[in-house]
Amino acid sequence: MTGDRTIEDTLRRALTAEADEVQIAPDALGTIRGRIERRRARWWLPSRPVGLVLAAASVAVLLAVGVATQVIHRPADRSGPGPAAGAASATGTAARGANLPVYYLGPDHLGDRLYREYHVFPGANPSPEQAATETVSAMLGRRADDPDYRSPWPAGATVRSVSADAATVTVDLGGAAGGAGFDATVDTSAAAMAVQQLVWTVTASVPGTTGVRLLLDGAPATSLWGKAPASGVLHRGPAADVLAPIWIIDPQQGTSQGHRFPVRLAGIVFEATMRLRVRDGSGAVVHDDAVHLSGGAPAQGTATVELNLPSGRYTVEGYVISERDGTEQVYDDHQFTVD
Repeated sequence: MTGDRTIEDTLRRALTAEADEVQIAPDALGTIRGRIERRRARWWLPSRPVGLVLAAASVAVLLAVGVATQVIHRPADRSGPGPAAGAASATGTAARGANLPVYYLGPDHLGDRLYREYHVFPGANPSPEQAATETVSAMLGRRADDPDYRSPWPAGATVRSVSADAATVTVDLGGAAGGAGFDATVDTSAAAMAVQQLVWTVTASVPGTTGVRLLLDGAPATSLWGKAPASGVLHRGPAADVLAPIWIIDPQQGTSQGHRFPVRLAGIVFEATMRLRVRDGSGAVVHDDAVHLSGGAPAQGTATVELNLPSGRYTVEGYVISERDGTEQVYDDHQFTVD
């Protein structure tokens, strides 16, 4: 018994020390519970000695440590998946800090639609207020990595304050109502999409949030630039009406990949079928094939395609072929490098 108790005390101290070093992500508990439940049938044997039971418990805690460390960098975005945790940045280095989504407007044959990029911000586990402040500031003033994306907000617009209450985040923007730096040619459609850009960015970066209240220079907004309603609590519009029909998720624009890498796609397309094409630095097509997504319009489906390419510069394109006239439509493209 003395030997068993010594082992038990030693393991308990080791596990306690390890647990004290762990930062648990807000959304880690559900994942941990699911992992434990799936293994419980294999672990639980009532006749096991104390030492073996504690060893199994140590495995459970170490699994929890791994899950918490992994998910802390990837807040959930209900619009679809993002880059893998620790994905390479545009400079080719591993992401350090919070990898958060920012939405931009981009061209589409249906007009302006939303595209999503992930950007790395300081701090591994930001508060809701910090996450919203960082992502909205990037939405307003940080140029998207993809040159095809843009923001219609006035130059010089800033985040004055952010507060989170239950499922609603209140964002007060300064210099965003118009005036200096405002593009007067922004039409009603682009203004409405700018409202959705704000809503999707905030609700994606702050898990559990469903609504956004907009203030302009401290006063509750009634409209944005007199062209789009913006009063009260704003919510996400239907994905099929707001999001671009095709996204290239990975590789992100400007990143570096190994020779074997995944291409991750999302799309809202007829019969869940789109095409994936890759061109080399000379423009020659090195891959072109149909891709079947996990779901079709009006839902956003996803797919992953594994590629193996030699070193060089490439462009990956996602597109569909019109059944009416055979033209290519609604494609997104990213340039990247294979080392």
